[in-house]
Amino acid sequence: MNLLKQDRPNNLGDFATPVSQEFFTTNAFRVNSVNTTTFILMLAQQNPRSFVSGQPVAISEVLRTYNRSEFHHLFPRAYLTLHRVTPADQSQLVNFGFLSKADNTILGGAAPSEYLSHMPADVAPILAAALCPESLFSDDYELFRSERAVMLEHAAGELIA
Repeated sequence: MNLLKQDRPNNLGDFATPVSQEFFTTNAFRVNSVNTTTFILMLAQQNPRSFVSGQPVAISEVLRTYNRSEFHHLFPRAYLTLHRVTPADQSQLVNFGFLSKADNTILGGAAPSEYLSHMPADVAPILAAALCPESLFSDDYELFRSERAVMLEHAAGELIA
């Protein structure tokens, strides 16, 4: 601190700031949480797209009127409940994305494999912008969680570097 105060070279900012996969699999999505806000801003950096139309999400509008209605479970709660996934595991950050209320209504509580019939033919840009693996459509929540956590960890690392 003294070196900083004297405007001399220092190592005050030289410390590791790793964000592990566990950050995304242990923190719940809560609108008033710093971890959730950080997660949302990280996703916003990817220029997310509508899952239904493929069009860019109006980030400035979503963030200005920041509310839970623009973020939804990628694996629907109804589907996960049917498959005996606990509410705590359903609401981890890893299972959330920019998904408007309208898109969520169209996609409904069906298995994620059924999303494809409502999405554009080329889903790759949508998935990339959502930091979401293709395993979303496999209906295997554990595989999806694992693969998405890796993607999210990598994206966080890129932003921090």
